[in-house]
Amino acid sequence: MSEHMNLTGGLDLGERFDHTAFAVVEKLEQPQYDPFDDSPPVYSFNVVDLYRWPIHPWVGYRKIVDQLGKRLHRLENLMEAPLYYDCTGPGRMAIPIVTNAWQAGTLGYSKPHAITVTGARISTKGGHVAKLDLVTFASRLIDEKRLKIHGDLEFTAVLRNELEHYEMRPSKSGDTVYEAGRQGKHDDLVFAVMLALFYAQRTQGPCRPAAT
Repeated sequence: MSEHMNLTGGLDLGERFDHTAFAVVEKLEQPQYDPFDDSPPVYSFNVVDLYRWPIHPWVGYRKIVDQLGKRLHRLENLMEAPLYYDCTGPGRMAIPIVTNAWQAGTLGYSKPHAITVTGARISTKGGHVAKLDLVTFASRLIDEKRLKIHGDLEFTAVLRNELEHYEMRPSKSGDTVYEAGRQGKHDDLVFAVMLALFYAQRTQGPCRPAAT
């Protein structure tokens, strides 16, 4: 990875019989060809790192966080990327583990952000985000061809398969749910990417120009 990359990480903490997934996206600024155009800049995003832990009932959050820290140290620039992780439900148990790892200097330079994902229609402040907002933003990027996935990543094919089977459908209670559409399919990488994308759009600092 080269210098001056505007990176953001997303971590979906799985339950006992589900995957934990990690994704990193880079925010890129689209070139403006009109020097007199004062409209806000338009950004695109590249998925530059993906990882999914195998399902194992005895691999706890402590070991996963330790392995994630080692991964951040191996890949250039990732220690500087802010990390947003899902602490909804069982993921709340990981908050002290993540915090302690960061305080020990093994999980990046900026304090990780614990995010609670809700079924609300609008996101609120204080570390809460509506799943609808995550899905809507990622869908818009895909529709506008502003999201690219590096083809040489280990889990690129898995992510594309998850995206293919991800769907919106009504629940028995009448609410709308967003998840893998077929039994036996997973959406862990999709969720990690959506989490990273949603907060990457809010990051400050310089961005590299998108390739034309």
